[in-house]
Amino acid sequence: MVTYKNEQILYFQARAESLKMSYPREFSEFAPETLAKICNGVGGNGSSLTPVINWMYAKYQTTASIHDVRYWIGGDEEDRSIADHEFLKNAYIEWADYWGWFRWFRPLARAERRQIQAAYLAVRNFGGQYFQLQQEETK
Repeated sequence: MVTYKNEQILYFQARAESLKMSYPREFSEFAPETLAKICNGVGGNGSSLTPVINWMYAKYQTTASIHDVRYWIGGDEEDRSIADHEFLKNAYIEWADYWGWFRWFRPLARAERRQIQAAYLAVRNFGGQYFQLQQEETK
């Protein structure tokens, strides 16, 4: 688990806005102190793999923070699917920003894009336990 400082949260908020990433209103409206309690880096809170995953995906902390907020908000399985697809899209935005126009010609950039796809598959297959699933009331 990563513990963010307020300055880091403010940076993530500004970065998400400047890159025109998709995020819930709570991500931009909550105080940094609140977001610091919700956002825990890349990987599930309490997972033994989280420190390694955070190291591997260090460039994607903004994407991970937005995803953490989506999972904290929760919803139904459709909301989870939307959150995970947003994670993939936002990670590609950060990837493109980091590697620039020549990313398609750089083997390391293409390999990192495959790592993003692997992270997305991991979130889809194993992230459900961290999502605040809200059961619909039967009438």
